[in-house]
Amino acid sequence: ADGAFRPSNLENMDSMLREITGPSIPADYQGKESYYTGRNVIVYAGRTESVPIRVPMPGTFVEFTIDKKAYDFGLEIVAFLDSGRSSSVELKKYAPFSQHSNKQDQYQDKILVGANSAPCMLQFRVVNP
Repeated sequence: ADGAFRPSNLENMDSMLREITGPSIPADYQGKESYYTGRNVIVYAGRTESVPIRVPMPGTFVEFTIDKKAYDFGLEIVAFLDSGRSSSVELKKYAPFSQHSNKQDQYQDKILVGANSAPCMLQFRVVNP
C-alpha cells in the first residue's frame, strides 16, 4: 500500500508534506497523561463492554493493561476518526483474549496512534460471546 501512494498535490511542498506526515504539533501544546481505570468490570454473556479513550493528537502513545479474572473473552481496539477520511481504523483485530496475550491472565501493550488515525476516539471493546 505504501508503494502505491501518490500525493495529490505535487506542486505545493507544504501541503504535500502535511498530507504525508499529518498536521504538526502546535508549539504551545502541553502534553499530559490521562488515566482510565475500571476495576472488577463484569461483562455478562452475549454482551459487549466498550471503553472510549479520546486521542487528540497524532503521535500519542496509549498504554494499557487488561487482567482476566475468569473466562476468556474477545478483545478489539478500533479508532473512530474525527475527520471524514474513513469512519474507523481497526488497530487490534477482534480475537480471543488468549490470542492477544502470551500471558494467561494479563495483556499489556502500547499503541502509537499515528497521523492517519488521530484525532480520534479509541474504543476498547471486550466481548463475552
